[in-house]
Amino acid sequence: MAEKANIAAYFGNSIFVTVFSTVLLLLLVIPISYVLARYRFAGSKLISAIYMACIFLQATYIMIPLFLELQAVNGLNNLPVLCLVYAVMQFPFCIFTLQGFMSAVPRDYEESARIDGATNIQLLSRVMVPLCKTRNCDHYDVKCHGLLE
Repeated sequence: MAEKANIAAYFGNSIFVTVFSTVLLLLLVIPISYVLARYRFAGSKLISAIYMACIFLQATYIMIPLFLELQAVNGLNNLPVLCLVYAVMQFPFCIFTLQGFMSAVPRDYEESARIDGATNIQLLSRVMVPLCKTRNCDHYDVKCHGLLE
């Protein structure tokens, strides 16, 4: 019966969508959260407020317009497009929580890395992400479980 239902293909699709969405989410959310947590620029508070407001936007409100847009660009029944939609739907919550995690890291660690000659990418990948790793792992584990439902 499992062969008729092609469960292996469905399971593979679920794993692909979960992994690709999570990787895409991490690649985009970590730098955005770092910039919003550490740098002050014109509009940074507005951007944070928009992300906070988007947390309260329910997926059911945008489901029909999203379907119509994806249908217009032939994006239906396409796994990479599904990955993109899942990742984008998680942006506000992930940015909001990760921004809080990164704000809690003392600036002394960043200053020490700068004195040692770290670039912005090295500072992010070798200092900030490892210091937030435990929180990130718990956070994105919860997000993956949400994607698999």
